[in-house]
Amino acid sequence: MLRTIGRRVFDFDRQVAVMAVLNRTPDSFYDQGATWALDRALDRADRALEAGADWLDVGGVKAGPGAEVTEAEELQRVLPLLEALRDRTDAVVSVDTFRPGVARRALAAGADAVNDPSGLRDPGLAEAAAAAGATLVLTHTGGPPRTRPHRPPATTSTRTPSTRSSCCAGSTSCSRSATRSWSPSPTRTSSARRSTCRWANGSRAASPPLSSP
Repeated sequence: MLRTIGRRVFDFDRQVAVMAVLNRTPDSFYDQGATWALDRALDRADRALEAGADWLDVGGVKAGPGAEVTEAEELQRVLPLLEALRDRTDAVVSVDTFRPGVARRALAAGADAVNDPSGLRDPGLAEAAAAAGATLVLTHTGGPPRTRPHRPPATTSTRTPSTRSSCCAGSTSCSRSATRSWSPSPTRTSSARRSTCRWANGSRAASPPLSSP
């Protein structure tokens, strides 16, 4: 499957596109602001390109909770880097944003794609990408922007000793604590039972969520 993104053509039947992430944020959970300064972000980009990166993704707001970043401030962070990258490489350059206004300005500055970490919570992002003929990448954090429900907390349910779930029935793959709360154990689960006992978003995929007595 041939796909043209920006100035690059990818055959995704034969290859993958390697993306390097450039966080122009002082509070990145990953690098703790290592590429916050513009010169450091450019140096990181150069090293990523030398190592074979096909795609540079520029973000100006961390995905999780943190200090408020206005749209104007986000633009001040991402535009100088996007413009500098566009002048030095034909690699795909994208902006990581959930704001249509930032997307429009970034695309006008030379970005090839919009990487929306909110899963298109604002349809205006799709309109901005379409108007520029740009690629739109949709990812999701599991909740509204700047929140942290990436992995919903596992829930436990207290049940009477005589009650077993359909997940545990006839299986050795579930364990019980002294308080009778239980959760599937990742060990000793046979392949035949694995699809039954797997958790999905805090509940079992093959049986209804537990309820407290």
